Amino acid sequence: MLTDLTTLPRNAPRPMAWVAHARRHHPVMLDKIHWVHRESRITPEWKKNKYDFEPWCYCVYEAVAAAFIVDRGIDADDLDKNFTNRQKILIGGALAAWDATQCIYTYDVSLAKSLLKTPYAVTDKLNDNLLTRLPVWCVYVDLSKATHFVDLNSNVILGFFATVIQYSDDAEADMLVLVDASSPEDKDVLFPLSLPINPTSNQKKSITDRYAHIKNEGLRKALFHDLSYYVKLILHLCSEAPDITQRGRVNFLKPRPKYNKQGNIIIPRKPQQWEVGWRMGAKLRHLQRKFEEMDKEWKQNTKTGRAGPRPHIRQGHFHGRRVGKGRKDLIFKWQPPTLVCGDQIVTTIHPVEEED
Repeated sequence: MLTDLTTLPRNAPRPMAWVAHARRHHPVMLDKIHWVHRESRITPEWKKNKYDFEPWCYCVYEAVAAAFIVDRGIDADDLDKNFTNRQKILIGGALAAWDATQCIYTYDVSLAKSLLKTPYAVTDKLNDNLLTRLPVWCVYVDLSKATHFVDLNSNVILGFFATVIQYSDDAEADMLVLVDASSPEDKDVLFPLSLPINPTSNQKKSITDRYAHIKNEGLRKALFHDLSYYVKLILHLCSEAPDITQRGRVNFLKPRPKYNKQGNIIIPRKPQQWEVGWRMGAKLRHLQRKFEEMDKEWKQNTKTGRAGPRPHIRQGHFHGRRVGKGRKDLIFKWQPPTLVCGDQIVTTIHPVEEED
């Protein structure tokens, strides 16, 4: 089972290893999902009569469930009787969506830590389906180098998949996060967390109802805390100008899926590696050094009685503003931290030259 503890090979990128693991245990499921995506793209009548879903969704949940039924050879009536089946459906849908473009995003250490401190809670309302603005259908965020993050079960988080799952029977959708972790027993585990993203609903009530089965309030708050960290990184990827580069190339070209003449998705031969925060990380480190210099000077001045207000760093935050005709379009950005000395904001952001 995909959610069981297992041991992945260490000679391949982790997301590719998970896809290979899924194909071994569910040999038909991923190909069936790719086939549904093809039919929905090239056959409008089929899409209208079968499954209708938005461009930001690779494959609707019901179609993924149908692929799982074919793969397992089980009866549709037995599908919802086992909670593990739903987990496998969600995981299979996300892995198929990632397999289509195979994009890995690696965060700069300084940027990841700064985003972790950015105010946001999963109960906060998000407008305009912001979480549907991912660069591709499914991303894999590599955290193995960014931060040593341990969840409430003492699993070391190495990364996560993020994709949007749409349901054909209503207007709602979920942001699905597949957490890729190493257990205390040094085994690999992949487990799903989801966040409802319907902008017309009460976000606090929706997320509370989603995890109402967790009776321990402390555990529920800890889970919300972990989920909020993943969503901060996802929101950053969905924002304007998220500082994404590829091997030092400054100009970010949004990845595009490729299809053959028959309309089939062309699976990449190897993953695409993207760096997040190549420039912003350097700016944040410069700001931290500047703050340490000013704080040291302030401490020296306190001994002579000439110290003014102590300098401090104002944490970054997400910010949105309405633009365009009727103010209908939302520009969403992450505002980086600033260095403040008294009432003065110190300008410390300097251009970072591209490395050869």
